[in-house]
Amino acid sequence: MRLFGKFIENLCLKRLFDERVSLERKKRRYSVGDYLVSLTYGLVLGFNRVSDNILLQLDNTFQRVTRIERFPSQSAFSRFLAQFKVCNAKEIGEVSRSLLRDVRMGFRGKRSVTLDLDSHQKVVYGNQQRASKGVNPKKPGRKSYHPLLCFMGETRDFLHGRFRSGRAYTSKGIISFFRECLQFLPDAVTTVKVRADSGFYNAKFFRVMESVRKRDVRYAIAVKLYSSIQQRLPYLDYKDIGGGREIAEFRYKNSDKDDNKERHMVVVREKIKGGRKKKQLSMFPDDKHSYQVIATNIEEWSPLEVWHFYNGRANVENMIKEGVLDLGLDTSPSHWYGGNAAYFFLCMLVYNLINWYKEFVFGIRKVKHMVKWMRYRFFYMAGKLVKSGRRKVFKLPRGHPWREHCQEAERRLAVWQPGY
Repeated sequence: MRLFGKFIENLCLKRLFDERVSLERKKRRYSVGDYLVSLTYGLVLGFNRVSDNILLQLDNTFQRVTRIERFPSQSAFSRFLAQFKVCNAKEIGEVSRSLLRDVRMGFRGKRSVTLDLDSHQKVVYGNQQRASKGVNPKKPGRKSYHPLLCFMGETRDFLHGRFRSGRAYTSKGIISFFRECLQFLPDAVTTVKVRADSGFYNAKFFRVMESVRKRDVRYAIAVKLYSSIQQRLPYLDYKDIGGGREIAEFRYKNSDKDDNKERHMVVVREKIKGGRKKKQLSMFPDDKHSYQVIATNIEEWSPLEVWHFYNGRANVENMIKEGVLDLGLDTSPSHWYGGNAAYFFLCMLVYNLINWYKEFVFGIRKVKHMVKWMRYRFFYMAGKLVKSGRRKVFKLPRGHPWREHCQEAERRLAVWQPGY
């Protein structure tokens, strides 16, 4: 954590929290930056619950290594989160985007960006404020929150999020959310490609994307298998693409009265083997194929290219899975809605920090390993903090298999600054 501590010092994380999160507080023993940086360390180490941070509060060696003078208690964290309003929580998201612009050099040289949109059912196990019952396929009847998330497909960075009640449908508020995402991109980005699942299939959303000025918005969005679409699928002219899959295309006009445009639909069907459960046609139960339909306005691409492009959004599921399993995304530590919104934005900021840390400090660019991979190789390892003269020296164990990686990472971090 000494190396990670240097990394967030280079990013001036504590100062950004203190300057940009305008939280009104009565007691000021700890600054806003003290609290949020302390929670950041806990999330990086896998302490998804606030109560787990007592291990760091009692660990003097950790505090010396990371140069933390005082570590807040669990009760202090709880009082701190209870003071958040939604506007304050959004300021953590603004800190995340500010760092993203610095780290990615203002997207210099980028003319095209891919935005992957998704939502996540964040289940709660208490009576947290504004948590409510909604469409929850994993745990029906359980209260939840239902945030929207937007990632950048090329770098896997988290760009923007919106914290919502569990009653909100997937596409609720998607138009204003999408416009906010566009505002966060520099003017030099002239082409925006959008990928999303069938929850975002919405004719009004299509019209908004098609009417954006000064930017060419291309989209590939999964389609809900309405009966009007199902009845056309078995009779299309399919072409074999290997792997037991076939592909076809057709034009379809939505039943919306305000939308008379015919859109390009790409269909991929696969023969169901071994009793696997997939999307079948309810109107044709004897048809033993699963179907995937994608709506797109990318006319110059072949159907196969559109399908390959859309399948790239599968990484979003891995990103959310990483947030859930390793970074506390499914944890709602506060009774109050504002506190839980703040924790959500902080978890996604930590997700970005880990993403950049792996890329710029350890040089992991092509294969982005999960957080667990980093922890068990570079965070959870034995060592000694000893005094040598007037200096403190951190000693790695002899024969440590990743000693060279740690030394190379330290050399990289010594010369790295955000924006370079």
